[in-house]
Amino acid sequence: MDTSGQKHRGVLAADDMARWTPHIEAPLTYDYRGYTVCKTGPWGQGPVTLQQLALLKGFDLDGLDPTGPDFIHLTVECSKLAYADREVFYGDPDFVDVPMATLLSDAYNAERRKLVTDQASLEQRPGSIAGFGAVVKLRRDAGPLAAGAGEPTVGRLGAGEPTVGRTGNTRGDTVHFDIIDQAGNMISSTPSGGWLQSSR
Repeated sequence: MDTSGQKHRGVLAADDMARWTPHIEAPLTYDYRGYTVCKTGPWGQGPVTLQQLALLKGFDLDGLDPTGPDFIHLTVECSKLAYADREVFYGDPDFVDVPMATLLSDAYNAERRKLVTDQASLEQRPGSIAGFGAVVKLRRDAGPLAAGAGEPTVGRLGAGEPTVGRTGNTRGDTVHFDIIDQAGNMISSTPSGGWLQSSR
């Protein structure tokens, strides 16, 4: 099932998996307050976190309660800006050029940061980088949304997790782990792929 409301068989076939081989790539990194944060490339949404940090770097968060409204407001508004850029600029770098150096640069994020005010924005506001990006057209009609629509099998039928229905019934679950070693190195990963069951 996809956003058309129709079922389609064979999104992935056994041969697709048999011919696939993983590759090793250097992570994208961003240094923030003494930590080097590593994420995947722009073939996924990992770099959004790095840009969120680049935007937040310009705010004095030290005196703010991390559960208070000011901290949450700044975090959410910076998240909106980074996710808007994801929608316009991200793609598989094997097929498209993605301006990651600009998206993580101090100059670019200083300009983007000016959009954060005391008021929450309800608009999607991607940035502008000459030669990159495209106009994002939001679908606002109430077309048929069903399992398979959204991230990645949620749509209006789900409760927020791809394997959880509206009534809370589950089929599988998300996999997540956090590890911290004695040297203070940390990893937080959600290597889920359980939604691939929808491509049978």
